[in-house]
Amino acid sequence: MNEHIDPLEAELAALQPREPSPELKSRIAERLAGDGPVIPPTSRKPIARWLAIQAMYAVALAASLVVAALLWRGQRTTIVELPRDRDAQPTAPISIALDNSLPSVWTYERALARSADDLDAALNKHASAGRLQSRPASQFLIRSQTGTLSEGEL
Repeated sequence: MNEHIDPLEAELAALQPREPSPELKSRIAERLAGDGPVIPPTSRKPIARWLAIQAMYAVALAASLVVAALLWRGQRTTIVELPRDRDAQPTAPISIALDNSLPSVWTYERALARSADDLDAALNKHASAGRLQSRPASQFLIRSQTGTLSEGEL
């Protein structure tokens, strides 16, 4: 602290609280003696209005999250393409791409989803049968931005 005494500080230190007036004392005594509440109750309308506004904000936020999720889900597309020279090769059903007996990324992905041993078995099976088995006349290229596809998504 400073040893120098500021004139404002000296004036503030000299101030003393005033005694309450007799009128103030009588009004306080009347309120304390009365049966009614000392402080009137606040209206519940502002609280209800505030809660309603908060509920509307919550509903609007939830709706915007649902719309964002639907738009994001809609942007992930699955593209199935045939080879460029369609006239040269006859078309085959898409079920060939999902056939477990044929080597494909789809087959290996599903085998890996089950276990690593299933993946090894599928790789061994297709490696040994690859030289003997002829390839189908038509091939499909299946791409997806989602990663793993189930059969129902095609």
